[in-house]
This record gives sequence, C-alpha cells and structure tokens, in this order.
Amino acid sequence: MFFPNKRKKFRAAFIVSKKISKLSVKRNAIRRRFREAIRLEQKNIPYDCIFFPKENTQNIPFLQLQDMATQFFDSTSLKIST
Repeated sequence: MFFPNKRKKFRAAFIVSKKISKLSVKRNAIRRRFREAIRLEQKNIPYDCIFFPKENTQNIPFLQLQDMATQFFDSTSLKIST
C-alpha cells in the first residue's frame, strides 16, 4: 500500500506478522533484508509505503528481493524521477 505524504520524502514500513515466525530475531531479519532492498531501489518520491512480507519470503535470495523492489517501483504509478 502507498499513500502520499506532505514531507516530500519517501518512507517505508515493514510489517512482519507472527504467523511468519514466532521468533522476533527471524522477523527482524526479514525486515532488515526488505528495508535494504527497498533502500537500494528507492526513488525520491513523496509517499509512505507499507509492505507486508509473506511466509515464503524468508529464504528468498537477496538479489531476488532487489528485483521485486525494482518491479514494485516500476509497476506502480510512483514514476517520479530520482
């Protein structure tokens, strides 16, 4: 999900449910991996984005996460130049 914000800065939130893992260490690791993938691909857009990683994302290679982030930014209407 993404929403416009008034800060003129991109912000992202990652919500990892306990359904994915009961251990906070694993949930935080998923959050960190997603945050880094988005950071590397993020555009300078005034939006707040909320990401909900799914169960099968625990063992995805990092390069594939980066590709997913690229596809997200390319496929949405958030096509504002960096």
